[in-house]
Amino acid sequence: MNSRRSILKYFKVSEKASRLATDLNQYTFAVDNDASAIDVAHAITKEFGYKPVRVNLLNQRGKLKHIRIGRRKTGITRKPAVKRAIVLLRSGDKIEIL
Repeated sequence: MNSRRSILKYFKVSEKASRLATDLNQYTFAVDNDASAIDVAHAITKEFGYKPVRVNLLNQRGKLKHIRIGRRKTGITRKPAVKRAIVLLRSGDKIEIL
């Protein structure tokens, strides 16, 4: 696969992601669309130094967006799709993101 910098795009910041991080020690990242669970596990190990217990991948389709082109014309576009990875770490491990 590609380098680990291109696999992990950014940390997902949301209410659900923060709840998973504090309560269940699971961290949510947006990853490259071609990345597999093994690639994400290797990238986490090299970036943060912790070996994940489990990696779950989710494909989120892009939402439809209605746009106005002119006075009466409208169009529909689609936001880009995002692949998310939920990484479970051991109970003693912790990733400081913010």
